[in-house]
Parts: sequence; C-alpha cells; structure tokens
Amino acid sequence: MDIQLIGKGLFKLKGKTASIITDFSSFKVEVEKQVKMEISEPGEYEVGGISILGMQFGENIIFVFEIDGLRIAYLGEFKKDLTDTQISELGNIDILIIFEGREKIIGQIDPYFVITENYQGSLPVEKIDKFSLKREDILEDQSTKIIILPQK
Repeated sequence: MDIQLIGKGLFKLKGKTASIITDFSSFKVEVEKQVKMEISEPGEYEVGGISILGMQFGENIIFVFEIDGLRIAYLGEFKKDLTDTQISELGNIDILIIFEGREKIIGQIDPYFVITENYQGSLPVEKIDKFSLKREDILEDQSTKIIILPQK
C-alpha cells in the first residue's frame, strides 16, 4: 500500500485493488481509475476490496480503512482528545493520518506510523516523498514513527 500527499489535506491511499482519495469532508474510492463511491457519512462500506468504517465522534467523523491487511485511521482535522470508549471503538490502528500530529492523540491511538503534514513534538520524524508499507514490514514491538509527506 502506498500513501502520497497530493494537495493540502488530500491524500491518496493506493492498495492492490483500489485507491482512496481523501478530502476534508469526503472520500472517493477508485477502482481501476473509475470513481465507484463517494463517502461522506458514518456507516460501513465495502468497495473494491477495501473496507471502510465511518464513526461519528461528536461533530467529527473518523474513518477507518482496511487496505491490503492494514488498518488506517483518518482523523483529518480532529483536535479533541479521544475517550476510552472511542479508542476501543477504533480498535488496533497500524497507520494514523492526521493533519496536525498531536502527541496526546498519537499516544492514545498508539499506531505504528503517523502520516501528517505538520508535527511538532518529541517523537522522531522522517520526511519522505511517498510512504509504502506491507503488513509483513511491521515489527510488532516497534515504536511509533512520524512520517511527513511533502505536498505534490
């Protein structure tokens, strides 16, 4: 699976069978370069081999994608701390995408990787053009890595 930042707040998540283009308020799921579904509401969806779960947390919707065996949480501009109930509803997260990486939320979710446009904290940061990951590349005892992607 590959993740690229293609514009301000716009990420492209490309799996083996389909891609997701994120936006501030909706997601376009593409299968073979055709938009098959646009999602902007909470609920459970399955498109092109990708599972999508949208959960309403107050005024915000958090989406969790399952692509190529990886669980990706998309928080967008979510700025509040999560409750214990919300954290358990999210489940285990491999990759967290959030516009402004805040250490408290990152610590609450405890993902293996955080993809962000802006991070100011104490965790180590790696800047790369495109993030690629396979499920088997994750080491179960690794600490969280912050990845900053440049805008294309």
